[in-house]
Amino acid sequence: MSFNKYSWGLYKRTEGGIRAIQLFNEGDSCELINKFAKRFAHRISVDSFEGICDNISILNACCIEPKLPDTLTIEGTQLLFESIIKDGVTLRYEDGVIETAHFDDIPDAIYCVSTWLYLRYPDWFKPYFFTNQFYLLTRIADTFGIELLPVPLKKDKEQRHLYYFDLCLSFSNFQIENE
Repeated sequence: MSFNKYSWGLYKRTEGGIRAIQLFNEGDSCELINKFAKRFAHRISVDSFEGICDNISILNACCIEPKLPDTLTIEGTQLLFESIIKDGVTLRYEDGVIETAHFDDIPDAIYCVSTWLYLRYPDWFKPYFFTNQFYLLTRIADTFGIELLPVPLKKDKEQRHLYYFDLCLSFSNFQIENE
């Protein structure tokens, strides 16, 4: 089955489609994590999922750097993500303590950071739950005719983190093309 606007319109009217769209439009981070991350990330413990939800709440409440603008351009989106990867996120807690959490310091970082950024900027960022099952993501992309760039080597950690941004661009372009 190839994807097109007509099939998307049909899906949007189904009960499952209505629920999925509502979850992504109105749900909170823990709902997304519980519904999707648990389904695709089999090697992560239940405690880790709770930690991811807690970390997203902390990021929402305590992030002071980088400054998160209300809206972003594509260039601003890339700069924001690159700064998070390179410089981390500076947090100020209720008790006044300030610390910088680096991308690798956040447990299950890609689940947490991608969902946090998606909730802030849904047109640009997408939650990423495929770390242990990337083949599923490639199958989805193939099914819908979404071209993905080659995956960087495992030893190039920074490029692998930045690859997430490339995935977001591919899916955002698809989203725009198919309304």
